[in-house]
Amino acid sequence: MGQGSGSQRGAQIAELIIERFRGVPDEFRLPMLVNGKSASLLVVGDNGSGKSTILDAIEFCLQGTIRNSGFSTPHAPRLRNVFADLDKISKCNVVLADGTAVSRTTTPGRRHGKDVPPTDGFRLPFVFRRNDMRELLATNNHGESPLLRNFSILLKRFLGGTPAAEAAYGRRQALQREKLELETRLISLAGVDPAHFPRRLNNLEAWARQRRGGRPGMTKEEKRRLSSLPEPETLIVDRLREIYAELSRNRKITYAEGKHRVEPLLQEQLTLVSEQVTEAFSVLQPGNSVVSRLVFETDSSWRNEFPRIIPKLELLNGLVTMPAKVLSEAGLDLLAILIHLHFVRAAAEYGQARVLVLDDVFTAADAVLRARLATYIFDTLPSWQLVISFHDKLWHEQFRRAALAAKHPFRSVECGPWTPQAGLRVYDAPNSPSTPLELLLRANPPDQISIASRAGLLLEALCDHLTVSLELPMPRRLSQQYSLGELWPPVHKFLERTTARAAADGMNRSAHLRNLYGAHYTVWAQNVSLQEVLDFADDVLTLWRLTYCGTCDQFIRRARGTLGCPCGATSL
Repeated sequence: MGQGSGSQRGAQIAELIIERFRGVPDEFRLPMLVNGKSASLLVVGDNGSGKSTILDAIEFCLQGTIRNSGFSTPHAPRLRNVFADLDKISKCNVVLADGTAVSRTTTPGRRHGKDVPPTDGFRLPFVFRRNDMRELLATNNHGESPLLRNFSILLKRFLGGTPAAEAAYGRRQALQREKLELETRLISLAGVDPAHFPRRLNNLEAWARQRRGGRPGMTKEEKRRLSSLPEPETLIVDRLREIYAELSRNRKITYAEGKHRVEPLLQEQLTLVSEQVTEAFSVLQPGNSVVSRLVFETDSSWRNEFPRIIPKLELLNGLVTMPAKVLSEAGLDLLAILIHLHFVRAAAEYGQARVLVLDDVFTAADAVLRARLATYIFDTLPSWQLVISFHDKLWHEQFRRAALAAKHPFRSVECGPWTPQAGLRVYDAPNSPSTPLELLLRANPPDQISIASRAGLLLEALCDHLTVSLELPMPRRLSQQYSLGELWPPVHKFLERTTARAAADGMNRSAHLRNLYGAHYTVWAQNVSLQEVLDFADDVLTLWRLTYCGTCDQFIRRARGTLGCPCGATSL
């Protein structure tokens, strides 16, 4: 088995540490553990609250680039927080579940960015954003998605190679290390901006001529005679020229050998991914009456080592076309997400870590499709670590419920308002609607108005859910909007016949406080004592705990003569 045999399959993130990077002016730590083990992370927050800083830091640290928005240049000063102390290093650190620490800095002159290869297990792009959707399904002929291109490279690393190819690969790695060291020295000697330093032979020659005071169109003799560069720089440029030439020869050897060995396995995996995506697409969009299946065309005339992979759709009439010609925006987004998901899933069998990051990619999907997709993702990737960001709290709630239903371990956090001085403000998002009230009751001193208001809202939510789950009779309205005065009586009447009778009667005596204090202003409400409010809140929480299951995130319901939640952990 080759280099990617699977030693990294369990490599997941235990903690993220960000120092003076993007939206972090000092230091920020984010543990990603539940019960001491790596877990998924759901991140919700308004635009500009810092969600992307977290995801960009993960990608930059583990892959050395941020393909999102022009940050691919490894020395890009924009990666450094503009409010950070200038004498301190800007870097990102990831601690993996096996204890491995990965660190990458944005400071010029240090090992950083693209000059340091991706961490083992994270060679395939695992962060997916809206920009990547369009790139994955691009209709132009001028490029290829990094996901598809790197998938072929991953297969090559897994298969290994002949002794000659392995020797060529080892020599190539040694040349690249020497090239990095020489470029770093040359940047320091010349005093140039690292972001503008050439990385190709032709550009290097032009740069050297410009440094010497040369001009375009010079003859070879004139170039040879021109030697005003300082000797150390001249020696470095000459050696870099030799390295570039040898790397070019080396690449031809490895390209020819790699293409011959990888193509059969690549075709097998393309067929498998095509079948999986076709099946998932038909399940998640059952009304589809156009698409027959997903196909991957390969273009071997592509100038790179491996054939270019082009996703297309075969229609029910037999026509094969680009997805953008027949799918809506929501359909295109769904197809792109499924393609990315199944390629990364396939790559896990060849050494890719089971980590997937989705950055606010559900914008075009409606509520029904989004709920289906959330369930599908957690069911398809049960042992994976997923990092998913949302700007909409409803979308976050849909995925939170899907994770609970799938019994998928996760941590849910909310990004508060970002400020230049404080940077990221991240809080644990409530995992239950009762959490805010419980936190208010623990506050010292207690906020009487907030407690009463939050307890009233929780009681109304409880009644709203129970009338549905227990199928209680309610007066019909076209607006389907009901007040607590209409919701509570049928709930109380039903619960009186159960073991929750005492709690229901206690709640019935204080339910009026919801309207008299907190939700609506009255002069009488100002005379309600703190103890009455605390008793009201306790009654609401008691009833909530009797009828709501935090394990499956469901309320009690009638089933085969019993009252209980779907998982059986809560019953009356």
